[in-house]
Amino acid sequence: MESSGAVDYNPDADASVNSGGPVENEKPVDKIAAEDVHFHASDISRPDNNEFFDNPKEQKRREKEEQKRIKLEAKRMLKESKAKNKAGGASASVAESEKQLKKEQSRIEGEHRQAKFGAFLSRIAKRWYIFVAAIAVIALTVCGIIFVPKIIEGMAKAADDDYVEKNMTPMLRIYKEVAVNTTLKKEEIEKIVAKYSGDGISVDYDKFGGTIHRNDDFWMETVKMSVNAYDSSIYYGFTYTNRSLEKTVLIMKRDDKYIYQKGGVDGGGYDSAEEATKAFILSNKEGE
Repeated sequence: MESSGAVDYNPDADASVNSGGPVENEKPVDKIAAEDVHFHASDISRPDNNEFFDNPKEQKRREKEEQKRIKLEAKRMLKESKAKNKAGGASASVAESEKQLKKEQSRIEGEHRQAKFGAFLSRIAKRWYIFVAAIAVIALTVCGIIFVPKIIEGMAKAADDDYVEKNMTPMLRIYKEVAVNTTLKKEEIEKIVAKYSGDGISVDYDKFGGTIHRNDDFWMETVKMSVNAYDSSIYYGFTYTNRSLEKTVLIMKRDDKYIYQKGGVDGGGYDSAEEATKAFILSNKEGE
């Protein structure tokens, strides 16, 4: 048990029995100055020849040895101070020395941590290009996952739109214009057809309805309509027919959907005449 600072003196007792020799009580306890503690902290920040990326195991081993050395040195100094405390009694100078010793140990350990972290940052800085390359790879991967499919989709859509535009016949354009209306008056129909007169297209009527056709061929590609039974100036039920292909094609409105048929087989329902005509044209692209 450590002394509290007071010593019971017995003049009849032999001091050499308990202490191993005479004790000079008059001699003051030596103070351990902070500058006398030599932990060689300067070695901590010394550059290591083996870098983290080259030999991490060796670096870790040396760090552990350095920490172990610091702890052993601190224990040794503390043990010496306690020995002096027992020999000469506790004093304010001994307590202050122990306090300074602990403070110095804490400072050295802090410097060691800072030096190690600084060395790590230095090694990272030397290899900045590795991190830049890693970030670039990650960015390219993300772009590939998110944006590349959209780019491909956009390119495919642009190619389809180009194909539709090149294969949209004047008769299909007329059908898109008239079919968006439930009914049209005769003069409205003739106004639309007049825009395509330069393409050799005209319209004829009979008691059942009317037929928009090419002047050079009345039968192969047409837009037909029915006349209103109560008002012969109003027409409805517009239907596109193409007999020039291997299978006859029809585009019409059924209920609330526009459909196209090829060879009597429905090709699906669409919300507008434009969507139906586009689907019909693209169906020919797939067969090319």
